[in-house]
Amino acid sequence: MGCSGSRNIVLQVQQEHSRKIDRSILAGRYLKEVKFLLLGVSESGKTTLFRQMRIIHANGFSMSERQYYKNVIIENLMQYTDNVLRAMLLFGISFDDETSETYSNLFLMRDRRNQELLDFVVELKYLYCTPGFQACVQRGPDFCLGDGANYLFQSFDRIASPDFTPTDQDILHASVVTIGVTELIFDFKGHKLSMIDVGGNRSERMKWIHCFENTTAVIFVTAISFYYQIDMSTQQNKLHESLLVFESLRTNKFLLKQAFILFLNKMDIFKVMIKRKSLECCFPNYKGGNSVAESAQYISRMFENIGQRKSGIFCHFTTATDTANIDCMFDAAIDVILEKNLAAAGFL
Repeated sequence: MGCSGSRNIVLQVQQEHSRKIDRSILAGRYLKEVKFLLLGVSESGKTTLFRQMRIIHANGFSMSERQYYKNVIIENLMQYTDNVLRAMLLFGISFDDETSETYSNLFLMRDRRNQELLDFVVELKYLYCTPGFQACVQRGPDFCLGDGANYLFQSFDRIASPDFTPTDQDILHASVVTIGVTELIFDFKGHKLSMIDVGGNRSERMKWIHCFENTTAVIFVTAISFYYQIDMSTQQNKLHESLLVFESLRTNKFLLKQAFILFLNKMDIFKVMIKRKSLECCFPNYKGGNSVAESAQYISRMFENIGQRKSGIFCHFTTATDTANIDCMFDAAIDVILEKNLAAAGFL
């Protein structure tokens, strides 16, 4: 009888050891299939985050890609200049002298489709230094001037150089509308991660559902600085739109078990704007004044209280153009998600 009992104990130990091996194999297989869906409305900064993953985890950009971004950056610079000069006329901001007014008229009237940036170097270099132009740039939020405009204006001498090759920072500040679905596969602490970036425009959101299958987690990016911005096509506050889109994802039946990582992005812009415009313009019940910390926490709670369910929300405040910030925030977020998913699957 004693021998029988010993054999049973040995058998139980062997079976438990076998189960541990099976769990280890399954865990390894599970981690090899980690898929993160990168979602957010247009201009939230999610594609900038996607580019950061290229820089940090996937050897950055090739020379041919940098040449592509060179053309994008020059096009952005020309468009931002056009926007500022037209806004000066709209807001009644006077030109500082006859030369700046003449250069402005020349730039606005000439057909730029077949022109090179070098054709405008004299005019632009002069205009960018004038107090009137600079004052209008500071009012950029009032006419939806692109977030990267000031960076490009300040980098004009370098961009206008004939041998200009975009740096990583230049590429992070370039503005391109994301169309379609883009996938990036990279190693992260011994695991294979797949990140899917899908366009954020309304017409692109119909494609999101096709990417939901086998998703480990959703990384939702919204610009926390959206609180004062209005979508000109719908006249809807852009942060309210982001909240509605986030709610639709949190309550989607195909994403009920997926964890959500929330990146409240563009904190650098938010810290500047909150001193000028209180959160009350977006949330009338908010009474926290112009405190950066209180305002940011109020917005984070608005998202965290949406669609209460088992899968948690892991919130981080980010600046997508800051490589060190994104590296740190992404590292912390993914570590937690990997651990939570292994635990939920019974591997821990």
